[in-house]
Amino acid sequence: MLFTVSEITVPYEDVFSLELPVAPPPELHRHLNPQQQGELARLFAAPRVMHKVRLANQGQAPFTTAPALLFRDGNVLAQGLMTYAAPGASVDLTVPAMINRVLPRLAQRAEQAGFRLEVERDPHVMTAMVRVDVTAVEQILFNLVDNACKHAAPTTREPVIQLEVGAESRRFVHLRVRDHGPGLSTDAVQTLFDEKRIAE
Repeated sequence: MLFTVSEITVPYEDVFSLELPVAPPPELHRHLNPQQQGELARLFAAPRVMHKVRLANQGQAPFTTAPALLFRDGNVLAQGLMTYAAPGASVDLTVPAMINRVLPRLAQRAEQAGFRLEVERDPHVMTAMVRVDVTAVEQILFNLVDNACKHAAPTTREPVIQLEVGAESRRFVHLRVRDHGPGLSTDAVQTLFDEKRIAE
């Protein structure tokens, strides 16, 4: 439960940081085994981009170290620990990847229906930057998991809901939700996107 003690408006800016591993000296490469060389190549091929929100303290009182929640459109955008920031200073809050942010909600819904949520993630995709309506995508994923919980539960022999995060190419990321229920009938598939059916 949250209680509002005080409310202030502070300016902020979005900050994106690129994390690259430190390369060992060239003379060290000959001492690395193939597995170590492959891991090093993988790290350089998939640099990690972190999204942070930088809050500027322009007030007369400091920001104290405390848990912090960032909301957008009524949804939690990020949660973490805000560290001390004196007046005139700033503090960064890390915004997690969209998938990491929505997973607890999906897992909780699956657990309520007696399912287990399994997530398969391509590590290269997890560092990708894509332009989407985050709130809409999160709601779509929840709706798909919720539907699986409602319609697959009575008949499924394998109480697992699978979420796959992958890439079709360098330009597109795919999100797939799969359950082991009976699926749709042939007639239902043929009319799935009919305007009359959607209206109903």
